[in-house]
Amino acid sequence: MRMHASRSLAPLFLSILASPFFALACGDVVTVEGGGDASTPADARADGIAPDATPESDADVPDGPIITSPPCVSGTVADEAKWCCDANSDPNCGVSNGGDACAIDCQRICTAVTGASNDAFSCFRGANGDGGTTIQCLCGACGVGRIPEGLAACPEGETVGERLAFQAYYEAASVFAFEDLAATLGAAVRGGAVECAGLAARAEKAAGEETVHAASMAALAAQYGVVATLPKRPASRREMIELARENAIEGCVRETFGALVAAHQARFATRADLRLAFAGLADDEASHASLSWDLHAYFCTVLGPSVAAELDAAREAAFDAFAADAANRPESFTDRVLGIPRGRRAVALVAALRQSLAA
Repeated sequence: MRMHASRSLAPLFLSILASPFFALACGDVVTVEGGGDASTPADARADGIAPDATPESDADVPDGPIITSPPCVSGTVADEAKWCCDANSDPNCGVSNGGDACAIDCQRICTAVTGASNDAFSCFRGANGDGGTTIQCLCGACGVGRIPEGLAACPEGETVGERLAFQAYYEAASVFAFEDLAATLGAAVRGGAVECAGLAARAEKAAGEETVHAASMAALAAQYGVVATLPKRPASRREMIELARENAIEGCVRETFGALVAAHQARFATRADLRLAFAGLADDEASHASLSWDLHAYFCTVLGPSVAAELDAAREAAFDAFAADAANRPESFTDRVLGIPRGRRAVALVAALRQSLAA
């Protein structure tokens, strides 16, 4: 699957959310405040709540079941045989980036990196700068959107305010990822690769938009009684092949699914102030997803067929990991308030997204 997506993917996301495939796969109705159901577009609901309504605090949110998730941890380990799938691995073990390298036991790596049995989120191989490879991993409950390697963990939280602060943290982390992309692509332009000047400009623009998103989510978290903590910049990565591998997973999968989730939240969050806030993010995130796919096409062209096959394999493995994670994450009350898809809704979204992108 190789796609150019110079236009925003927003229309595709809206068609997925409105599709019979998604509705039939979910089979449930989300009730919104003031009556009606969340299958009705926010601007068409007669819920009696003005778009600029003052948000309620977490204290006003009814109690519901709480599901605590481990923090997201990113890390890097040496590419060694001990991380290969074997007879002691989970039956679902098998993340491979193609070529002759063994399939990676991502769960084993995450247990070693975190010191606990944190769920593996994704793993992929990357160059170490000395002609060899390392394995980069994401473990625990990781936010959707680009997460640069080496980012310090942020707990997901339990309340609405804590989850909004969690999102602010990862929106801010995306700024670093896009700035790295813009710097690497800008260097390529200065070296004569003028064909990627447009991509560099779009990455720089995306970094600015993510800065606004982080501030918006932090402000909303504050209105729900939580002060967001913003991340420190991890060490920058400049090698184009490493950014290409990162983009295949963080961009084509995580950023793209995150953009679809933002559109879902803009439609299905149970509070008017939350729907309005997520609607403000959704279009930008759809454009960032489009950039990810255009970057993927560019990287596959300039880095050659063997690397392109590796990037495609890494992307599909990440989609598989997303589908498995979606199936294993039950919905909490806070998820429902925020409009975050879990369980069969998330599985249906991942399946519909892959099907639509392939088409």
